Amino acid sequence: MNESKNHTNLKLIATSMASASILTSCGPEEPPEVQDWRKAPGTNGFINLKDVVEAFHNLRKVEAFEKRVNEIFEGDNMVIFTSKPSEANPSNIEGTANGFIYAAFEDLDKDGKVNTRVIKEGQLSGDDPLFTIAVKNEKATLYGHGVNKYYKYSWTYKPLEKKQEETAYRNHYHNPYYHHWYHGSGWGGYYSPREKYYTNTKQRETFRRSSGYTSQLNANADFEKSAARKYGGSFTSSVGQQSQVRKAYINKTAKSDNIHATIRSNPASRIKSSSGTSSTYSKAAMATNAIVGSRGGSFGGSRASSGIGI
Repeated sequence: MNESKNHTNLKLIATSMASASILTSCGPEEPPEVQDWRKAPGTNGFINLKDVVEAFHNLRKVEAFEKRVNEIFEGDNMVIFTSKPSEANPSNIEGTANGFIYAAFEDLDKDGKVNTRVIKEGQLSGDDPLFTIAVKNEKATLYGHGVNKYYKYSWTYKPLEKKQEETAYRNHYHNPYYHHWYHGSGWGGYYSPREKYYTNTKQRETFRRSSGYTSQLNANADFEKSAARKYGGSFTSSVGQQSQVRKAYINKTAKSDNIHATIRSNPASRIKSSSGTSSTYSKAAMATNAIVGSRGGSFGGSRASSGIGI
């Protein structure tokens, strides 16, 4: 009798503990639009790297290339860049004296300059790398980072003649041709000019109100599908590869008073919702439980932010 009572009490205790655990873990549910924002490709740093490679092929001038990348990217913040001679870069990406390494970051802290992994107001902050282009010996390779990590693509790189490049660089010091970096001697590095930051921001805002952005979003969606088919398991495993800086940004922004203003400022979600465009990236993130800080949601695959691959 006592043994039966004890067994019953233990079952009640176990049931109560399980219920308490479930209630504790649930907490208040986020609004559907915030859950959707967490799953969006651009929120997580996903970018259409096929179009990035094409832009690098077709555009010789740094300013034009950086403007184009910001048109391709669906995230909420600007993409900013740094470049260094290959031998000056501490990265493990191989380089030589005749070459350069050109890196793109999403400006998560919105200060117009590249910062990586800093503690700000007691929280992890900084910017998040999206991709790197390494050039040497007439060969260029694009490496994806974070959720783009599955991507690596190489192609033949043929710069202009050295004399032409040096003349172009002298004439356009603040808006260089990135081909100069291949031959250039004595340059100490480059970063996206601060004086261009707000101009570029306004240009992107105008672009995102145009039909060109709708076309870009469709191209990004097509790229997600083709990348998922081509890279398979590598694509799927990369959807959960957000950096600690990006995870901190997503969780902080989702809980901030400005989250709804952030969502409204980017028309990608609205455009894709009205057109019924689906996100292969978001579906993969849901299937693999790779959504940062989310307890589930109603995204159902409609997009709200970015693309990838060749």
